[in-house]
Amino acid sequence: MFGNEFQFILHIGLVLLSLYFAFRTGAEALLVLTSVFFLLSNLFIIKQITLFSLPTTAVDPFTVGSFFAAGLIQEYFGKDKADRLIRLFLMVALTFTTFAQIHLKYLPSSSDYSQFGFLTILSTSPRIFIVSIISMTLSQKLQIEALQRLRYRLPLMRAFFTALVIASVFDTVFFSLFALTGVVSSLISIMLFSLLVKLVTIFTMTPFLTFFRKVEGNAPRF
Repeated sequence: MFGNEFQFILHIGLVLLSLYFAFRTGAEALLVLTSVFFLLSNLFIIKQITLFSLPTTAVDPFTVGSFFAAGLIQEYFGKDKADRLIRLFLMVALTFTTFAQIHLKYLPSSSDYSQFGFLTILSTSPRIFIVSIISMTLSQKLQIEALQRLRYRLPLMRAFFTALVIASVFDTVFFSLFALTGVVSSLISIMLFSLLVKLVTIFTMTPFLTFFRKVEGNAPRF
């Protein structure tokens, strides 16, 4: 009965665990992990699920995880590293989109059975990725600037939480309107519930910032 809900909680836990190990490794590992989250969220965005009896997608923990990682990079490794993250997003997204389309142009053999699956997943990728690049770039810039300003006015956890919410609201509205229109059904419901799921994810993940602070001294700075 609660299969998707349990899976969602497990999903958040695994995102936090991967963030923890990346944080322990250093800034470069966080940069790589956010790129992986970015790709996964855009590949899986077209799959619709039911969560708490409402339609949504299953990628919100990846999206919030990307924002969370960006905040960790900015707070513990410096704003320059966080700015570098945006450039990495652009490079990864453009590279993936280009080679995905090249892959689709190959004519399958008569015995091939995978082309239809690739077409289903990747045929909407150019539009989704272009909008996602713009949305993520603007959202990350907004988050970085918000955290930069709030960090000196609020306690770290409140500043971190507020910056995550600001970035998530902007990303959800922008991405839903320009990337998912005509791709998914119940767009407004998905957008609103996606925002709610992001807020729940942020509420769940933000308290763990205290745990990350405890291991800060063991995290190498590259």
